[in-house]
Amino acid sequence: MSAPLSITAPQGNTRSPKAFQAEIITSICRALQGQPRPPCLLRSPTGSGKTFMLTRVLQQVSAQQPTLWLWFVPFVNLVAQTIDSLDSEGVGLAGLELGRALNEQPAPGLVLVSTAQGVASAKGRAAGYADKQDDDTRSLAAYVALARAAGLHIGIVVDEAHIALKSTTEFGKFVHWLQ
Repeated sequence: MSAPLSITAPQGNTRSPKAFQAEIITSICRALQGQPRPPCLLRSPTGSGKTFMLTRVLQQVSAQQPTLWLWFVPFVNLVAQTIDSLDSEGVGLAGLELGRALNEQPAPGLVLVSTAQGVASAKGRAAGYADKQDDDTRSLAAYVALARAAGLHIGIVVDEAHIALKSTTEFGKFVHWLQ
């Protein structure tokens, strides 16, 4: 009989940011911890570590102010990839798929990942984003209300923001609804 397999999970940040990444992380955190909190745009070449930098921003902001994060990606295949990145790099963060997390208790450091299309619909907007609630599933509106009642800030990360954040798009209207 062989010995049980030992699994080791990281107990702290597994890598350190490069100098340019550390400067970006510090700048974005400073902006997001001020009042009013402005939108921040991170434009950086492929392979520069955008997801890594944003994960560190979410960690630091969440440590200063209890925040529930919504992270939107442009393609469904990026949902699992983003959750994997959060799980491997985001000490203190927990990545979950948005649709499956609505019955979970909102908590600081939760990062709910979805596509923009997953939340953006005229039908949902007309119903105040309470349209998908039933006996087994909490609506997005009820989840957001529960998070706010618990004193959580709502933070949003939008991958490829230039695609859908215009106020004329359904996703832009959704983000406006979130305030």
